[in-house]
Amino acid sequence: MLIADDPGLAVALARAGFAVEITTGEGGDVDRILACQFGDICVDFRKGVARRGESPVNLTFKELQLLRYLVLRRGSIVSRSELLAAVWCYRGGQTRTVDVHVASLRQKLEQDAHRPRYVRTVRGKGYVFDG
Repeated sequence: MLIADDPGLAVALARAGFAVEITTGEGGDVDRILACQFGDICVDFRKGVARRGESPVNLTFKELQLLRYLVLRRGSIVSRSELLAAVWCYRGGQTRTVDVHVASLRQKLEQDAHRPRYVRTVRGKGYVFDG
């Protein structure tokens, strides 16, 4: 389930298959994703808090931003360059920043980081969020 503050965004997310709750607030589309739940993982982006079942999951600020962006683009392939631009405001040459942060997210959120269920790699193209 996602919590969004814009009725239009909520409708679009619902059409994409999300369970959505509408709240009030302001910000860009990414900022309007206030919380989400997938599997046994709950993330509150407003508070910067994540839980896996009853256990807290310590995500860094950048990991939260990365996850939030991937959640917004759920089901779509997101390239490394798009993630670098959207999350890091980076428009440069090759870097492993995205790969390192995705690996860290997987370690923290996936049951088996080597067989990810939520943040999958699409070889040669980028990543897709399937939560």
